[in-house]
Formats: sequence, structure tokens, C-alpha cells
Amino acid sequence: MQPLIDKILTRIKSWTTRYLSYAGRLQLVKSVLYSIQVYRSQVFVLPRKVIQMIEATCRNFLWTGGNDLSKKALIAWDRLCLPKAAGGLNILDIYTWNWAAIGKLLWNICRKKDFLWVKWIHAYYIKTRDVWETKATQASWVVQKILKAKNMFEKIGLQETDVAVMTKYSIKDIYGAYRGEFQKIWSKLLTWQGIKREVWNWKHEIQWAIENTTGKIAKQEIYRMTLACGVYHVWQERNGRIFKKAADQQTK
Repeated sequence: MQPLIDKILTRIKSWTTRYLSYAGRLQLVKSVLYSIQVYRSQVFVLPRKVIQMIEATCRNFLWTGGNDLSKKALIAWDRLCLPKAAGGLNILDIYTWNWAAIGKLLWNICRKKDFLWVKWIHAYYIKTRDVWETKATQASWVVQKILKAKNMFEKIGLQETDVAVMTKYSIKDIYGAYRGEFQKIWSKLLTWQGIKREVWNWKHEIQWAIENTTGKIAKQEIYRMTLACGVYHVWQERNGRIFKKAADQQTK
């Protein structure tokens, strides 16, 4: 993976003489630096250390305009990777994108695609077992990582049977589901209710609801109904995309 890091550093050094604003450097990070590694992330499981090096390189270029490690970041990188609706800059989360891309390899295995490597994994590791139940402790590191992509699917509510019936796999859609496209909708609903705060993850949202909306005040009841309706429609949309192979026009 060192050639990947070297290529990114070389590209940055060619820009250091340019006097770019934060907005200009942000656009370069989004459009160029990440495009260099997107292909590799669809083919290889990127080690965590490599991802950290790529993120550090992009972060340093964004804040300093070069590869200087001396300046402290003004905002945490994880925060910048959040959707704009959640207060971030919608920078690609390499770690999540990589897992969404590797999920496509697992999807190929679940669908029993007519590929030599898929047949080989079924013949030597899966055999007659379910893909989700296969441990393959004797397999290579890469094969084990591909099988562990099931954890990502489970976090967005998909089991092996759901993945197996998917006729088309979109890395972007899976990435969006994992990152939480629900945040965009929920942000607007919070604003509509007059609640001025950023969108949190599911755990914090539920904790906030328990602490602030368990009474009988009209605003609290409206929040609970809005939350229930939001979850229901997202669940309904999810089922439609999986089983009916179509998205509701209202969500596009």
C-alpha cells in the first residue's frame, strides 16, 4: 500500500506552491485525493493503519496546504466526514467506504456469482454451510475480512437472505445506509419542530428522547409521533428497495 501513500504525497507536493483557500483545498481533497484510492478500496481490504495515513495526509493538506504535521487540526476528521445536514463537510469516510466496497465481494459470494474465486471460496470454506455461519479461521486474512463484512450488513438491518435477493449492489447506497441517510430527513424534521441542534446517532437520539420527551406536553408528543413516523417510513423504504427493487419517488 506504500505506492498509494506515495502517490498521494506526490500529488500534494505539486499543489503546495498554490495559494488555495480552505474551500479550494476541500474540493481537491474530495475530488482528487480520494479518487486515487477509491479503486483500490474496491479491490483490497485497506489495513486500518493505511487508512489512518491517508486521512492524516488529507487532513494536513486541508489545514496547512501541504504535508506539514506540526499544525493541529481545527476540527476532528470524523466530524468533517459527517453529512452536511449533521454539521460536517461530507468528506468520504474511507473506512466505511472500504467496508461498503468489500460488502460487494460478500454479496457476490451470497449470490453465488459465476466467478472462479467465488466458486473456490464455496468449495473450500463455505461448503454446505450458510455464508453468515462460516468462520473460515484457516483462511487468509483477506477472505476472513470479506466474510466479516456481514457485520456491516447487520448494522443496517440486512441478513444473509436479504443480501442474497439483491439483484444489484450499489456501494454508494450501502455507504449511505451505513452512514445514515436518515440524518438528512431527521435534520429537517427537527427544524420543523423548532429543535435547534445537530443530528446525533441512533443511540444518542433515543437517550435524548427518553430524557426530554416522555411527558404529555404537546411538543413532546409531537416529537414522539414524528420519531415513530420517521422510523416507519425509513423501514418501509428499506423494504421497498430490497424486495421491490424500487425507491419511493418522494425520497429521491
